Amino acid sequence: MIRALLLTPTAPPQLTGNAVTVDRISRGLKSVGILCRIIDLSQNTTAQALKIAGAFKPDLVHNFHAFKAGPAGLMIKESLGIPMITTMTGTDINIDFQKIVKRKVILEVLRCSEFVTMFSEQIRHLVRQRVEKIPRVCIIHQSILLPQEKHYDFRKRCRIKDDNIVFLLYGAIRKVKQWPYAIDLLESVRKVNSNFQLILAGPVLEENEYRRIKRMITDMPWAVYLGPIERHRVGPLMETIDIMLNTSMSECESNAMMEAMSHGKLVIGRNIPGNASLLKKETGITFLNKNDLREKIIFVMSHPDHIHRIGRKAAWFLQQRFSYEKEINSYGDIYCMTLRKKNFSERR
Repeated sequence: MIRALLLTPTAPPQLTGNAVTVDRISRGLKSVGILCRIIDLSQNTTAQALKIAGAFKPDLVHNFHAFKAGPAGLMIKESLGIPMITTMTGTDINIDFQKIVKRKVILEVLRCSEFVTMFSEQIRHLVRQRVEKIPRVCIIHQSILLPQEKHYDFRKRCRIKDDNIVFLLYGAIRKVKQWPYAIDLLESVRKVNSNFQLILAGPVLEENEYRRIKRMITDMPWAVYLGPIERHRVGPLMETIDIMLNTSMSECESNAMMEAMSHGKLVIGRNIPGNASLLKKETGITFLNKNDLREKIIFVMSHPDHIHRIGRKAAWFLQQRFSYEKEINSYGDIYCMTLRKKNFSERR
């Protein structure tokens, strides 16, 4: 049995994107006979991670995030003499790589990884533009794993009117997500069409950003912040909304976007490489700037058939292309290839 140590910036019960991703993948790997141990680096120092790794005796270490998890993975790799796999999850290449000190760390982690995985072809292209020499790269698309849905009346909780269009901003509250951008934009839309309400939901990762958002919506009765949403209530939340907005400056196959699309909801997202594999011409809408976003929101609000048509195509697209079974089998194959390569090298 393969023993895999998974290092992540956050893990359940936290509700961040990295936590959702590592939880889904670990569950799938366990189902195919791979023993996984998750180390949450927001709760453990590198020294503690090394101690846990020594007791677990993994065959390999898998980093989820080149900068936030990579250095701990590198120390474990060197200490235990095991191979390392790194998954680039978005902000490591989109944001951290722009800073010289962090870039050096990322480059060293990538250089020492037996495999590097990414969620989309667009991100691989971006990495190859910025990194001259990297090890073998594999594209493994994300998938969706939601607990059995439990009925919950979000419309009642949020006092949503029957004829209102419902927008959603969903995810961890961080500056990079640019929620104030969306709130400000929707405020301007109300001058043309006020027949909508906004739900904001997700855990607070950056307190200053949360306070900024809270101040913005204090006098906006049409906007409500629900806090973190438990995983078993994500499905009912997605059923409640009509349109998800994604104004983030950095994404890489967002779990939140995929969950909305899987429920047949329209996603309007910023035109960035990390959104390109999801929001194609018939599966979503992208925007370039505030004027572009404002025009597109006003248009779809006046054409509800457009919202439903794209939502149905988005759900079909997710079902056809983003398979949980394929995602798990791909990681399992990489683990096996990595260990075969290691054993061959040792025999030589």
